[in-house]
Amino acid sequence: QRPRDAWYLYPRMCPVWSSAEGAYEEPYGGQFPVQFLDVYDRQSGGGVSLGTRGREFQQRYYKLTKQGGVLSAHVQYRNHPTTGPGACFSCPESVLALHGGDFHPALDAYLSWFRSWYRPARPRLDWYRKIWNFRTYWTHTMGDGDPESNLFDRAQGDFRTRHFIDKDRELYGQVDMAHLFDWRVSEKYGRYGDFSHFDDIGGLDKFRAMVKGFQDQGIRLGLYLDCYLCSRKSLVGQAHGDEWAIRRPDGSIPDTYTSPEDPMLNMCVLHPGWQDHLAQACANAVKLTGCDGVYLDEGTTDLEGYWCYSPDHGHPVPGVNQAGLMELVRKV
Repeated sequence: QRPRDAWYLYPRMCPVWSSAEGAYEEPYGGQFPVQFLDVYDRQSGGGVSLGTRGREFQQRYYKLTKQGGVLSAHVQYRNHPTTGPGACFSCPESVLALHGGDFHPALDAYLSWFRSWYRPARPRLDWYRKIWNFRTYWTHTMGDGDPESNLFDRAQGDFRTRHFIDKDRELYGQVDMAHLFDWRVSEKYGRYGDFSHFDDIGGLDKFRAMVKGFQDQGIRLGLYLDCYLCSRKSLVGQAHGDEWAIRRPDGSIPDTYTSPEDPMLNMCVLHPGWQDHLAQACANAVKLTGCDGVYLDEGTTDLEGYWCYSPDHGHPVPGVNQAGLMELVRKV
């Protein structure tokens, strides 16, 4: 085998299909959303796939390396709760399969298994499947409130919805959906956590009118929320922040994205209290504003900084964030 004929498919979020030397390691979840990888000889045909067949979430890493023309691949489990003497550690079934051709037989085998059991909770909405142009807008915090960069004109105290729709149609033609990023930001209650304050953008009635203004023009509208971040200034942060927050191994609370003006907590997505709060926040956002959808940011990232080592939350230690996200999404 010539090194240049040794190819691989590494189907991470941005798939790598290549013969170049390199090393890849991603956790199962949003970064690596399937359960297989494949290596093969492009010249003579034939290869081997490595994967798992697990229907329940269990944290694991898929690793592939090509160095000096040699390909190696493995699935790794790490940072799980300690298994004591006489106890067992269970993991999903592993599959190692030889095949002819390129990576397609490995892909077909995986999809055949996946389709044998997976049934979506509901079909994808037809209008969502047909979205072509998805736009992001800022309500009031971009460019220090510059009215040409923000939907809400502070000087006028109202939204310039039609101005932005007309401008984007002139630039792009069709606009199918809009996403509001900073609608959640409150000077009094912080950037994250409550997702329910409208005082800085004219109040709820004007916000609802703005949402309807998009919809009347045939444009769907969605709102941004975050799975992990919670301002200490927020009502939920004041009431439950320290109780529901992530704990590092030393017991301290991480504060990613904090600032002196808005001290931040990082919340444990495995804690049922935080899950229930976010699920209710999503429901309230839809009910109060009439929006078409919500976006939960930072889900399925499996950032180790968001793993929780609290012994008081009722989850394994460490608690792997993606396992918590699965239950959070079910509640939402």
